[in-house]
Amino acid sequence: MTKKLTLSVIALAMAVSPFLSVNADNGTWDTAVTAASWNYDGYRVEKLAFANDASGPYNLGNFALVAEPVDSCKPNDCGIYDVFMLKDGSKLLMTNVPANVLDSHRFAINDGRLVFVAQSDLNGEHYAVTEYDENGDSSQLVEDVFFSGVESIDVLPSGGDVYFNTSLDFTGSTGVEQAAVYVYDAAEGDADIIGKHYDLRDEQMLDAADGVVLEKLTFPSGNKQLWLGDTHNYDYNGMTREAISGTWVEPEADIYAAHFVNDSQIEFFMNFIRHTYDLDTKVLAKHDGQYLNWNRDPELGYQIVGSRMAWVDSSDTLYVSDGTTVKSFGITPTGQFYLEAGRLFYGSGSAGKMYDFASGTTTDIAFAVTDSDGADAVVGNDSAGKVKYLNLATGTSYSLGFGMAPTLSDASHVYWTGVDGNVYEATVSLPSAASLGTVSAVKSSSSNTVYLIADGKKYAMPSEKTYFTWFSSWNSVQTVSATTLASYADAGTATLAPGTKVKIANDARVYVVGDDGKLHWITTQTVAFSLYGSDWNKNIVEITQQDLVTNALGTPVASEADMQTI
Repeated sequence: MTKKLTLSVIALAMAVSPFLSVNADNGTWDTAVTAASWNYDGYRVEKLAFANDASGPYNLGNFALVAEPVDSCKPNDCGIYDVFMLKDGSKLLMTNVPANVLDSHRFAINDGRLVFVAQSDLNGEHYAVTEYDENGDSSQLVEDVFFSGVESIDVLPSGGDVYFNTSLDFTGSTGVEQAAVYVYDAAEGDADIIGKHYDLRDEQMLDAADGVVLEKLTFPSGNKQLWLGDTHNYDYNGMTREAISGTWVEPEADIYAAHFVNDSQIEFFMNFIRHTYDLDTKVLAKHDGQYLNWNRDPELGYQIVGSRMAWVDSSDTLYVSDGTTVKSFGITPTGQFYLEAGRLFYGSGSAGKMYDFASGTTTDIAFAVTDSDGADAVVGNDSAGKVKYLNLATGTSYSLGFGMAPTLSDASHVYWTGVDGNVYEATVSLPSAASLGTVSAVKSSSSNTVYLIADGKKYAMPSEKTYFTWFSSWNSVQTVSATTLASYADAGTATLAPGTKVKIANDARVYVVGDDGKLHWITTQTVAFSLYGSDWNKNIVEITQQDLVTNALGTPVASEADMQTI
């Protein structure tokens, strides 16, 4: 399956991770190693070479990530990974990353920030907090913080604050794991506990807003309760903390999806029923009839983005709330949906739909969307399990192969797990005849001149060589009347078709024709291999200096990114 690291594995990693030292700036962008590649009209598919025990790709906002267990953790999975960020056909390595970074709920609570804490010394008492942006640039949110004897540690940034959740395993003598929540004091270079206490309990940091931390406490009895830790208010024990009245649940029950809707309201499911809590009035409201699906893993039944939460109930009816209003979107097959800041994508029948929150409009899509680039590019699966790509602005669409839960790292690169368990990458919108839309070839009955018809214009074919870069046989030529031919605006001479690889006689350099009709030199064999695989030197059309009259030279192609601009 696409996400081999289940939430239970992530939880295990939190409890038993043998922290390893990490160099925050250890990554550089390298070409992703390809085991095989296939070139099609307008896109390329590559099978990427990752370890057999790799998991992913993970869909975290604009991040596409693949994780491999570190060698020191094998053969048992200890929850520390080498994580590869994938983008623009390249990969960036982040070493010794804890598994919880790959949790989509954690990523959402972190407001779409890829942040993790890792041990920075051999003694296991000093830690650093690293953040990576979507370009692969890293920064240190905390250079060094001291914790002694912790078994696991997590981090949550909120505004300018950094919070830590540490745990100590006392199960050997008490049968209870104890965890505590801290806030980092940058001036002191240390972390201060929020709500000092001396009794044993497991504290789970859930969210933070405006200096207030939302926690779920599990007591030795197994009962659970939501608490608030306030970093602004102090008493003789330091920063204060208080329980949210009415949220005490029995050991067999639980609380899910607890988060801040805004600075004054919390939303969560308690006993699978949606509740809200007003921080100003301290009123807890129960919303009967609004349930979280209890027939599946509850953690897979909801998504949170900003102030909105989407979820499905036990009948797979989809809802979205913004803390105040709740809107139903009907039953979605298999409970499939994808929430982003301004839109909701969900399965409907055998296809999908897109709802725009700002305009209130719904758009039909031929497949169920699993990811978008935040703008026009969307990917997903159709009812047959095909990986689909669609540009909503241009209507350009491709069937890329078969696999599960495709994700985008940018508008032109799609990643998914194939049916064989391998990670695949597709690069779309390459120069191609298809980029011009529907084209045809015509001639009049009174002339042998063949014209290329594109976008309501006619281009005279200068040679048979040019014609066969557009069409596979002369059978594509239609004979039309002189009146019909004259109805097309004259646009000059046709160039070689976009995407055509060419070389000029007596010149070893290989060029590719861009969507602009110009010849772009592929500067190195390495670049050529990354674009076309081992067949990069096949099917090259040789042209003469005379052909340069209609096929001018353009800018060189020195990277895959350059290929997206020509």
